[in-house]
Amino acid sequence: ICGHDETATYASNELRSIHQPVVLIVENQDRANAIRRDNPELPLVLGDPTSDDVLQRAGIARCAGVIACAENTKDNLLITLAARQLNPHARIITRVADLAAEQKARNAGASAVVCPTFTGGMRLVSEMVRPTVVNFLDIMLRDRDKNLRVEEVPIGAGATAVGTRIGDINFRKISNALLLACKVDDGKWVYNPPLEMELMPGYPLIVMGSPEDVAVLRVALNGALLAADESIAEMV
Repeated sequence: ICGHDETATYASNELRSIHQPVVLIVENQDRANAIRRDNPELPLVLGDPTSDDVLQRAGIARCAGVIACAENTKDNLLITLAARQLNPHARIITRVADLAAEQKARNAGASAVVCPTFTGGMRLVSEMVRPTVVNFLDIMLRDRDKNLRVEEVPIGAGATAVGTRIGDINFRKISNALLLACKVDDGKWVYNPPLEMELMPGYPLIVMGSPEDVAVLRVALNGALLAADESIAEMV
């Protein structure tokens, strides 16, 4: 994560809450000291995140993803460009101040673009017209006991579940994750997938559950099972 404001802190806290390793790149010394005081266990690199050397010190070559959330769009575009050159396979999420910069971010190598002003406007309307839904989602995200999230479960080539019908998989017995939707090969979403639908490679499932339940489901459906753990294999 590249940035030192509250957005970067919230992003790092969320990744850690779902058990994802994270490194925070902070340019401001005072902010770095404050973060270290409040989160002493959080790996932190002090330096300019637009610098190749700093990105390399943070582990850019082996990271799964980059969040560019510096305070201004120009720096985020530079971070995105540098990160894409140093790691062609990373998923890069770029923050922009205006939707007009979205295409520039994508041209620089962003996998996805987030505009907080746009998202904030949508959230204001949601609070107005669907407050119960918003309240449910907020509680879901803030409940540290249940720690529920909406996650994706990819179905890889050669996965145990390939060719298996949804109705033949006892999702509840595998874990407490709730199946919500599936994305099929034409890019369309199938919500509440029918029981007769067969799982195919590249059909990611969208589920809601704890990080632990989602991890168990990923293992079970993709066949990466320990030979000794026959109990999970029998559930698929």
